[in-house]
Amino acid sequence: MNKTFGVLFFLLAFFFTACGPKEDERLPDDRLINLLADIHLAEAAMQQAYKETKDSLAGVYYEQIYTIHKVSEAQLEAELKYLQSHPDLAEAIYGQVLEVLNERDLRNDNKQSKPDKKK
Repeated sequence: MNKTFGVLFFLLAFFFTACGPKEDERLPDDRLINLLADIHLAEAAMQQAYKETKDSLAGVYYEQIYTIHKVSEAQLEAELKYLQSHPDLAEAIYGQVLEVLNERDLRNDNKQSKPDKKK
């Protein structure tokens, strides 16, 4: 699974060429971690789509992500550029992204395994 995140990170970083933010302009790590987790989920969902609909889905998913996290495309691009130039930080951030995704998966599994108490 680490390989998947590595590939995702470098693909995203490859497409974004903006200059990285200064240290004091960066998103807080907790916001960035949740943002990247949502991007990973969106990218995974798009893998299941037909080629003709992937571009449309990508636009919709990313706009929703930008709105939910109150960031712009330029901010995301700058964060990815910054992480690309700080590999130790990128590794730590993506380790935490993995933890968030695993926690979300566990919560989802727990919700599905609980019996419905409505009768």
